[in-house]
Amino acid sequence: MIIGGGIIGAGVARDAALRGLDVALFEKDDFAQGTSSRSTKLVHGGLRYLENYDFRLVREALRERETLLDIASHLVYKSKFFFPVYEETRVSALTLRAGLTFYDLLAWGRGIGKHEFIGPEEAVESFPGLRTTGLKTIGTYFDCQMDDSRLVLSNVLDARRQGAKVANYARVEEVDRAPSGSAWKVEIYDKLHDDKFAVEAKKIINATGPWSDDVADDWRSGGARFLRPTKGAHLVLPPLGAEVAGFFPSIHDDRLFFVIPWEDRTLVGTTDTDFSGSPDELTVNQQDRNYLLTNINNYLDRVEFTESDILTEFAGLRPLYSSSRGEVDEFKVSRDHEILIEEGSIYTIIGGKYTTYRAMAEEALDLMETGTNSSTDVKKLPGAWEKDGQRKKLKSILLSGYSLSEFQAEVLLNRYGSKAGEVMEKASRYPDFEEPVGGGEVPIKAQVYYSVTNEMSFRPEDVMRRRTGLFLRSDPDKEEIKGIINSLDPGELEVQRGD
Repeated sequence: MIIGGGIIGAGVARDAALRGLDVALFEKDDFAQGTSSRSTKLVHGGLRYLENYDFRLVREALRERETLLDIASHLVYKSKFFFPVYEETRVSALTLRAGLTFYDLLAWGRGIGKHEFIGPEEAVESFPGLRTTGLKTIGTYFDCQMDDSRLVLSNVLDARRQGAKVANYARVEEVDRAPSGSAWKVEIYDKLHDDKFAVEAKKIINATGPWSDDVADDWRSGGARFLRPTKGAHLVLPPLGAEVAGFFPSIHDDRLFFVIPWEDRTLVGTTDTDFSGSPDELTVNQQDRNYLLTNINNYLDRVEFTESDILTEFAGLRPLYSSSRGEVDEFKVSRDHEILIEEGSIYTIIGGKYTTYRAMAEEALDLMETGTNSSTDVKKLPGAWEKDGQRKKLKSILLSGYSLSEFQAEVLLNRYGSKAGEVMEKASRYPDFEEPVGGGEVPIKAQVYYSVTNEMSFRPEDVMRRRTGLFLRSDPDKEEIKGIINSLDPGELEVQRGD
């Protein structure tokens, strides 16, 4: 049994199902509702971790970056980044050159492009409005962007396709020894049906991230704590017209932050501050907004963002492994992971990077000595492109077969990959399936229909935040989404939960 439907739990479920194991996954809310849909949308090696001499982690992340580019080619894609060096920047041009050179060396054989240095004039062409006063040079390199919530969902749905039982809105309430003593009895509350049931499991994966210490109270004695959660806040702002993503030194401290073109918006993040309290009550506060706005404005010439420009905001918690607080700064805590084996058959996964989720899942299952090997490094996720020219051909089919603009077709291909045609075909039986939802061109109603009938969406927030990305694009009308859901036959919704 896997507790937690974020990226780690989803990755474990898929790996275990592909190994032929008997698998069940339970998530108390929606899949990826926590940290796994509130990331900076990056699959990267961790350039900044070189400062902490975390070479092993960087090598692993670069290896996994290459793997994800293959198995999730529809959701993970190469992107160019640049790092500016100003007169006041703590990182010198020489230090940056050494770091980028070492980064390329660690990616040897897995590189996706070599770094180079450019001048201010060339930089402004790809990042309009960049402040040039005091700008000495810019180092450019390559990493990857991703669609985080859909990467989680893709793993969940493939796990189910391979035979795993998966359920969202199913909260684990108690874990105790079964009467036999050789298994665990887990009490689960089905939030959708206001019902309770029990399941027995021989082994349990605790993949609840920021909630893992709280969940472990059921079996862990002495109140031991292994988490040091830190908050990462993000703002979504109007587009800057940038063609590349920027990696900037903070003007307030020794941290770094990103400015990323994302779905014709600008994503700015992230903060890195210790967090105390319930993960369920996490919000972006005024301090977070001030930190990110003053930082981005410091590097812009032509525009200054204010709070009124914030289109939306979100924050997630990094479930870092650390038994101490205050001994080191938050951003210096290692992003490496630990797998705790508790009570002989419970495996609690703490820490790690989004980029290394697949390797962490593989390691956890290998520790169980199942007698089977992982195949997730070669088995493509549903929707991944299988061959050259497939995307171009499918785009042509979408444009000729449906009343879609080129932009709408591109969005469908970016979100669903080779399954974009299936989305339109399965939604074609519903009214106005080609019409957009909300104030923009996308998403279209077909995406809403598909997410409800094929992707285990049960509430408007599931559709808006984790299936279609509507909340990033416009002011979503929750009632419109709710109306579409309510227009469907209840039987079509119920079949998503299965048994």
